[in-house]
Amino acid sequence: MTYIINPMWFYWLSVVDGAYQLVNASATLLALLAGALFVTAAAFKYAARESNGYDEKCYEYITGVKIQKRARTVTVVAMILFIIRTFIPLSETLLEMQIARFTTVENAEWALD
Repeated sequence: MTYIINPMWFYWLSVVDGAYQLVNASATLLALLAGALFVTAAAFKYAARESNGYDEKCYEYITGVKIQKRARTVTVVAMILFIIRTFIPLSETLLEMQIARFTTVENAEWALD
């Protein structure tokens, strides 16, 4: 039996959907985590300024800087995941591409005959 559309195509559609959802959820959670880390870093730096007059050697300031560096790293990873998510096609798009691949003038004439 010769298939027009390979049945494995539908399996790969579900795999792509799962990958899209995983990347989307991961990127969203990392973006929220980055926001929370930036707020925490700002709170530590504010506490350092209020208690020690913005001494760069105090515990609060050093902790704030470390958290801010981690927040930047998390932000970059989240941005990369959002970019990857942009290039993962949805299953509807893949189905449309597959239909367009088989929708040709020759196939339409063959169907009319």
